[in-house]
Amino acid sequence: MRSLEYVGKIPAPLYLAVQDGMMACQITDVIDKFDGLFIGGSIPWKFNTARMWADLAHLHGKKCHAGRVGTWEGFIHMHYCGVDSVDTSSPVRNRCDDHIVKYFDHLKFQSRFEGIFA
Repeated sequence: MRSLEYVGKIPAPLYLAVQDGMMACQITDVIDKFDGLFIGGSIPWKFNTARMWADLAHLHGKKCHAGRVGTWEGFIHMHYCGVDSVDTSSPVRNRCDDHIVKYFDHLKFQSRFEGIFA
């Protein structure tokens, strides 16, 4: 794991990058050296394993971030998987941030909806 080479060499926060083919058992011995997990890799792998990585990070008191989540559906999926944060380059590449605005509107609606039943 190349991420281990940077522990103690660069300022915090330091996230351990996980990507295609990696399994939770490969990082349980080193996760406590990091501030969180960064889910990289291919889109299908990232979407299929996000819940596992978020759960593992939270089990260890860490945050979980998913990189390159460029759609409204991707934001929603990662949100429901428990991922703490995401990033996207879509506004720069496509000169449009509608999906980000739509996601924030969804979150506002969800909070109002949840308040009804609280």
